[in-house]
Amino acid sequence: MLPVGLDLGNGAVKLVMRGLELSIPNVTAVGSPRSDLGERQEPLNALDVEVVSSAFTDGARRVFVGKLAADQGPQATYMQPNEKKTSSEQAILMYLTALASAVVKQRERAGERISSATTIDEELFVVSGVSLVEALERGVRLDFEQRLSGEHTVRFMSPSPWGGITVRLRITSKVVSEGHMAFLALCQQSPEKSKELSSSLVAVAEIGELSTELPVFERGNINASLSDGLQYGIGTTLTSLLEDIREQTKARNAFPGGRMELAKFLEDKKREVVLFGRRHDITEIIERHLSAAASHVYREIIEVWNKIPTIEHFYVLGGGAALLHPFLKEFAQQDGFNLEYAPTLYRSRWLNADGMFLTAVRLAADTVTAV
Repeated sequence: MLPVGLDLGNGAVKLVMRGLELSIPNVTAVGSPRSDLGERQEPLNALDVEVVSSAFTDGARRVFVGKLAADQGPQATYMQPNEKKTSSEQAILMYLTALASAVVKQRERAGERISSATTIDEELFVVSGVSLVEALERGVRLDFEQRLSGEHTVRFMSPSPWGGITVRLRITSKVVSEGHMAFLALCQQSPEKSKELSSSLVAVAEIGELSTELPVFERGNINASLSDGLQYGIGTTLTSLLEDIREQTKARNAFPGGRMELAKFLEDKKREVVLFGRRHDITEIIERHLSAAASHVYREIIEVWNKIPTIEHFYVLGGGAALLHPFLKEFAQQDGFNLEYAPTLYRSRWLNADGMFLTAVRLAADTVTAV
């Protein structure tokens, strides 16, 4: 039974298993046989899959996933604000596709030659997460676990290099609170850090695509009565920023890959874009939108700190932390607050998946021992 940590991020699904990390944009589009897609060398950029699962009451699903879905333009479907993962069909499709992709990837890395007619059977112990709000709803986590557990089949279609490969998954699922997993991963950086954080009152602002988690930990355990969450994430900012860029440049199809493509552009520290043969400097628009987003999150952080002044450490994590870092750092320095971050901004995006993998390793071992 292979342990897997799978962060069902609203922007991208991130998966960690031994020897492998995998990230797939959380985008789907209705799939169909297409002769115009051409050959694609990277399988993760050509995810056309058929998914058969008891989680769907009315049969199989044929979908494009990830970059291939984003390339479909208006037909692409992204997770929406206020959409709950526990009741989202897209979340389940992403979950199963990511797992099947990881199984094939891992075998390829081990040197196994997989023909197009191969059927792979794999048993997995998967830890994934939901928002703090959903995690605290009575019965929601258990119901989601039951939908994710059991047997599921993912078949890769053309034009993927994996076309014809079928993966049969037997899953034992555990669903946890996302913010708790990021905190767990922080504690594992070193024995000293673990001791320090486990004996302190610690708050976390985990800025995601569509929401921001604000859990508070007391002696290593989450304090639900002090914790909170916002239905506000970096995706809202990316959407409005994209609209302004298109309006200013008069290019309706600027960044055709949507907020996923724009996020990559921003992460690469780019500030100029070439459209219609002209170079456009969009620094002012970017700075204005990111600064406003950082200000919104910063106010919430300070509100939590004012309410609980005994908080000793306040960490800012997640994909949003990486994009908003320079603005948050400036605001905190002006006010004399000490916000803390992951060892690297890149790793900040992976802390949930890291913590979920650590938990999966432990729980999978306990399951084997119990048997």
